[in-house]
Amino acid sequence: MLVAVGVLPFMGCVATTSKFGVSSSSSGSGESVPVTIPNVFKMKKEQAIAELRRAGVQGDISEESSLCGSVVEGRVIEMGEVCYQHPPGGRVQGSRLVVSIVVQTEDPWHGNVGTHNEWRLMPKLVGMTVDQARAEMSRVGFQRDERVQLVIADEAECKPNIVCRQYPGPLDRAGINDGKIIYVGRDPNERRHAIEEARPESVAAESSRTEAPRGESSSAPKPEPAPESFFTVAAEPAPRPERASSASSSGEKKKWGGNGAPAFRDEANVPQGPGGPMNRGKGEPCTDKIDHCMRPGVWFAVGGVIAGRQYRATPAFELDKKWWNWYGQAADYALLWRTKVVEKPSELVPGEPVVWLVQEDPRNKWVTNDFDALTTSRWTSGVIESVDTDTFRVKGWSGPIAIDTARVIVETKKAE
Repeated sequence: MLVAVGVLPFMGCVATTSKFGVSSSSSGSGESVPVTIPNVFKMKKEQAIAELRRAGVQGDISEESSLCGSVVEGRVIEMGEVCYQHPPGGRVQGSRLVVSIVVQTEDPWHGNVGTHNEWRLMPKLVGMTVDQARAEMSRVGFQRDERVQLVIADEAECKPNIVCRQYPGPLDRAGINDGKIIYVGRDPNERRHAIEEARPESVAAESSRTEAPRGESSSAPKPEPAPESFFTVAAEPAPRPERASSASSSGEKKKWGGNGAPAFRDEANVPQGPGGPMNRGKGEPCTDKIDHCMRPGVWFAVGGVIAGRQYRATPAFELDKKWWNWYGQAADYALLWRTKVVEKPSELVPGEPVVWLVQEDPRNKWVTNDFDALTTSRWTSGVIESVDTDTFRVKGWSGPIAIDTARVIVETKKAE
């Protein structure tokens, strides 16, 4: 009894050390009091741990090995910052329960350095002039001007020489060798000049006499030429109405799914995908209800499949026994996947690969035309970790993914 009495005073408190080397004390009674978990998103790891301890967390703080990616909740996650935590900030749990965090271990701005798949984050170009956009893309590391396509968009919000849309979007990962598009408005003087040229000379001359003030030139000023390093095409014109049999219930032509035409080579010998011209204007959101605006014959080209890593999935089509992306360039791939929209959660099997459309902006879950659906860099592939009722998780990807954005693989081809 004398020995027991001598030991008992030292059993009231036991020191414990977490995997990060931060000590916390736990009472011998094993009591756990409720604590509110703070939000440590974007904090440096050491700062996040200190904040959790100050809030009263006494249990282990474990660091998961998952990857953050570059952007979470619209913000770039810098090296050493927390991109994910569980439980989330604001939740109440026992002080002795485990809290897990994911910390950025990669350069979020630049990856796959020295490989064909080297990428950088796209800058925000909307609102810039064409020259400013060129300079900004060069500044962040996109040096190949010939990979940038300048598209003239006849849209009310697009002004001449001012970027009104871009592809890929701001903060998207974009390959340094991939094609990119910036959209600008049409110069109204260019349109007038084209009309004048199309009219008979006598009519044009009469018009110039009646419209042009005396002493001024009757010819409309010519627009500034686009920078030579860009090649310019007009935005896709509105398609002509189809017969009633292929029209939607409203009588308007559907702007997704294509017209059933096979892949072909155009007059410039550039491969063009199946389904004919693509709609580049705003249309119906490309949800799972309309097959994500995919077309018959579309597969996904991916660089590989490894649990814990993600690979860009590029829509591709076959022509002349070769595979091409929707810019008419040879598709780079290790695997080709034919996919279908997920119809029920049981089709998603842990350990199996999946393709999904990344939601980079909480306000814009979907793309809004089949051109974007077939060219966007938002299609990503990975290996399923777990499945819930409406969401699933991919190993190495932070946060749950909506099931309606997913496509399961129904057929695989390997690169020869």
